[in-house]
Amino acid sequence: MPGLLVLVIAASVITSMTDCKKKQKDGSPYSIAPASLSVAPLDSSSIMGLVPLGGLNPPGHTFPSDHMGAYYKDFGVPGNIKSPGNLHIFNITRDRHAIGTPGETADYRISFGSQNGTLLYFGHVNTISARLTEAVAGFSAAVCNTYIAGGYTQEQCIKEVSIDVTAGEIIGTGGVVAGQYALDIGMLSNNEAVCPLDYFDAATRAELEPKLGRYDGTIRRTEPPLCGEVNQDLAGTLRGIWLKQGLPKYPEDNHIAFVKDNVEPAKPCISIGSAVPGLASNVYTFIPQGSGQVDRPFTEVTSNGSIYCFSLQLLSGGNVPGTSIIVKLDNNTTLSFEKRDCDCASNLPYSFTTSKMVYVRQ
Repeated sequence: MPGLLVLVIAASVITSMTDCKKKQKDGSPYSIAPASLSVAPLDSSSIMGLVPLGGLNPPGHTFPSDHMGAYYKDFGVPGNIKSPGNLHIFNITRDRHAIGTPGETADYRISFGSQNGTLLYFGHVNTISARLTEAVAGFSAAVCNTYIAGGYTQEQCIKEVSIDVTAGEIIGTGGVVAGQYALDIGMLSNNEAVCPLDYFDAATRAELEPKLGRYDGTIRRTEPPLCGEVNQDLAGTLRGIWLKQGLPKYPEDNHIAFVKDNVEPAKPCISIGSAVPGLASNVYTFIPQGSGQVDRPFTEVTSNGSIYCFSLQLLSGGNVPGTSIIVKLDNNTTLSFEKRDCDCASNLPYSFTTSKMVYVRQ
C-alpha cells in the first residue's frame, strides 16, 4: 500500500509554559508516551488479521513496510476508526491513486503527535469525520506533490491542522474503498519505525496482539519480536534493501530487497520491484541450503568473490520454472544482479552478461 512518512522524536525537557505541560525540544507538547493509548483504532472483533511490521507488497512496498495493517473482517461494510487516546492531530494527508484511470481512488492519512516528536499515523482512512473535514477546508493551502508509483500517477496533498481529539472519538471510516482492505497503523521514534502496540496499554494490547499474523488470520506470528521487523540490513551480507544504482530511494519500484518474511521469519523473501526486465514484480522465496552456491541464506552471501544463484518460488505458492537469479556481492556496498531464463543447474559456471544490473546499499 502506498504512503511514505519520515518522522523524528525528540526527548522531553521541562520548560515553563502557561499550560504547565512538558515541552519537547522542538517546542511541541504533543509527545505520545508508551502504554498511554487506551482504545483500539478498530473494534478488535472487526479485524481479520493484524499484519506485523515488515510486510512486502511490491512494487509500492518493495521494502519492508514501516507500518502494520489491520485487515477488515467485513470488507464493504464501513468500519468506524477511533482515536486511540487523547491526542493532537497535526496534519491530514489526502492521497489520490491511479489518477485518470477507471480505478482511481482516494483516501486519507491522519498524523497524531508532532512532526518532530513521537508520531502515530493511520493510513487508508476512507472518510474523515465532520470535524476533520472542516479543518482541512477542501485542502486549500495544502502542500501537494504529484509522482509516479506502480506505473500510475499519484497525488499527495498535506494539510497542516491543529485538532485535539479524545480517546474513542470517531475520526473516520474505512473498509469500503476498492484495494484498501486494511487500516495502516504506524509509529515512528527517532526517525525509526517502532512497534505501535508498545504505545497501547496492557488491556488494549491484549486485544490486538493475538491478531498478529497473515492478513486473513490463518497464520499467527509466534517468533519475537511479535510486531515484526523493518530495518533488516546486515552489513557485509546480502540481507537488506538494495537501490538500483543512480536512482533515489523513493519510489520503491526500482529496487529490490532480500529480507525475512514478516509472519514466518525463517522464510527468506526476495522482493522485486518493477524494474527487472523479464521478472514480474512479486515476492519470491526458496528453500535455504547449508552449503554451495545455490539458495544460501542471505546472511551467508558475502563479498568472497563467489556468484550465488537462487531458484525462485512465489511466496504465495508455486514455482517459477525456467527462471533463476544470480548475485555477487562485489563489496559491502555494491551488488551485481541478473535474471536468467534457466534454473540454477544450468549454464555453469555462473557468469554475468550485458544484462547485469548494479544495486547499491544506501
